[in-house]
Amino acid sequence: MNTGTGDIEYRQQLSEVLRLRFDEKLSIRAISQQVSMGHSTVHIMVQRFAKSGVPWPLPKKLSAEHLDVILFPGRRKATKKLPETRLPSDDSWRTRARTRYSREFKEELVRQSLQPGTSVAYIARENGINANLLFKWKNDLQEEALATDSVSEGEPLPVELTSVPEPVIPATNPFWRDMVNKPTGEGQLSCELHLKAGVVKLFDPVTPELLRALIREMKSGVR
Repeated sequence: MNTGTGDIEYRQQLSEVLRLRFDEKLSIRAISQQVSMGHSTVHIMVQRFAKSGVPWPLPKKLSAEHLDVILFPGRRKATKKLPETRLPSDDSWRTRARTRYSREFKEELVRQSLQPGTSVAYIARENGINANLLFKWKNDLQEEALATDSVSEGEPLPVELTSVPEPVIPATNPFWRDMVNKPTGEGQLSCELHLKAGVVKLFDPVTPELLRALIREMKSGVR
């Protein structure tokens, strides 16, 4: 196969892969099937582009040939030297590209990773990022949620303590059994937390702020 023809076809595929990824928002697997290219090859293209600092859409002065050189500097190139391409002198596009992941994007991937039957590794692979990076986002958002606890000190909590634990259904963790009783009244739900000191009953509605306050109090009690 002619090397020049092969390079042109490869660059066209590279541009199409990036278009499908960033304009059409397709997954790595879907792009691989659409362009008839190996899953790992598509993943490498997207990953190298994300690390290159080149923005999307591509700068008008950045040709497909130079993009190929930026992403794959070790790949065999044509013997003819490419003319130098002048990019914006202020290099502002490189500075902007370093902030590649918006907060909305991080929160969406974290939300997907928390769905039943999914894994962080799978979600990361489908979106062309490193699994460790998604783990970091997940931990950062969880720590931020605890740090922004809006429940004021001394606010009364709607809980009921009993001295003798009631019979419970066996659970994996003997100190945290989550039971949803039958609806009472107008569909009201309750939850029982069986601890060594007794049983804590929570009644609907149970807000995230209430749960964070409860977790905080439980942590302070075991120090």
